[in-house]
Amino acid sequence: MGAILYENILRDSAVVTDESSGSAVASALNGRSSDSATFLTGAVRNLTFNYGSAKKINALGIGRNNLSTMGATVTVRGSSDNISYTTLFSVTPTTDRVILELESDHTYQYYNIQISGQTGTAYFTDIALGERLELERDQKGGFISPLFADSDEITSNVTLGQNIVGLTVKPKLKKVRLQLPYYTASSFYSDWAAFVAVLKAYPVYLKWDSAGTREAFYCWLDRKVPQPAFSKNVADYAYMDSSIDFQGFIE
Repeated sequence: MGAILYENILRDSAVVTDESSGSAVASALNGRSSDSATFLTGAVRNLTFNYGSAKKINALGIGRNNLSTMGATVTVRGSSDNISYTTLFSVTPTTDRVILELESDHTYQYYNIQISGQTGTAYFTDIALGERLELERDQKGGFISPLFADSDEITSNVTLGQNIVGLTVKPKLKKVRLQLPYYTASSFYSDWAAFVAVLKAYPVYLKWDSAGTREAFYCWLDRKVPQPAFSKNVADYAYMDSSIDFQGFIE
């Protein structure tokens, strides 16, 4: 079973503490992979957010980063009063790939994110904290993991990767088609509307297999969101289905 993190409560929260270099955590909340929040070496760097009321979270997403290279650990803590904090979970990346950490449910008003242990300037271009949407069935039957959908091309004017007979390999954005099924339920249309609203404005995080893999995909719409279709052909259950085309990256 996979999961999508599309709700990022940090965008709707007031920034209480910003110890990123230049106090620029907003650069990691705007959904653009060209902007970064950076954290200097040395002391623990804190980011603290006030949502205004208690809000449940169970997933952390981090896009395009160098946390593993810099030996950094990301710790998420929660508080009801911005005084006493409880450590919820920590992540120490082993690669600089996209991160989507799935965790237990936690409900607090204040969330504190600590970056610690970095041996040099650490950065990430996007960070998301929120409640994940779990996919109701495995992504099989035509689903191609972004890991195997490289669509690489050989070009002579970009120096990235190995040199091949005077040319270099340039990875293009990876693509994937995700079939997003729902049971028919009273909450379907409100959930779908919220999901589509985010997709139209921001990238989302996709984890397509929770059975032992840590691979995640930071992606955005490749085409217009299609209307969901009604299907009644799956084991006597009625589904609302939609196949959505994404493009993005895993590193």
